[in-house]
This record gives sequence, C-alpha cells and structure tokens, in this order.
Amino acid sequence: QHWNRRPAAAAAAAAVVPAAVELAALRSEMVALRNDVSRNSLDLSLERADRCRALSDVSRITDDVARAAAATIQRAERKFVSELAADRDRDSSRRSFSAETSPPPS
Repeated sequence: QHWNRRPAAAAAAAAVVPAAVELAALRSEMVALRNDVSRNSLDLSLERADRCRALSDVSRITDDVARAAAATIQRAERKFVSELAADRDRDSSRRSFSAETSPPPS
C-alpha cells in the first residue's frame, strides 16, 4: 500500500498548485477591484464638491440678479415719482398763471 500513497500525494500536490495560482489571480483581481472602487469613490467625491460649488455659485448669482432687479425697480419708481411731481407742478403753475391772466368774469 505504500506505493498507493505516492500517486495520491502527487495528485494532491498537483491540485494545490492550480489552486494557489487561482488564489493569486483572485487576490490580484481583488486588489484591482479595490483600486477601481477607491478611484470611483474619489471621482464621486470630486463631482459632489463641484456640484456643491456650482449650486453655491448659482445661488450667489441669483441673489445678485435679484438685488440688481430690485435696484432697477427702485430707480424706475423714483424717476416716475419725480416726473409725476414735475408734471403736477407744471399743471399747477399753468392753472395759477391762467387764473392771474384771465379777465374777471362779467
């Protein structure tokens, strides 16, 4: 029976070599996968930071536009009020001038 052990041991050793090769290949693939996940995580983090910066910029620009629009409306209102007051003054002056220069009723 001694002669039977050698072929079994040789077969077991032959089976261990491919398993070790497969294990090394799996470890290598696992490292590559881990590196891919790390790279994707970093890329996602950078994208998220860019999106947050862009949203902040949009918010700031929106505020600037709203302030500029409000200032323009206020200037237009002041101009309108000023022009309206000037028109009233002219009308008032015309009425008083007319009253002073018109002949008395007979």
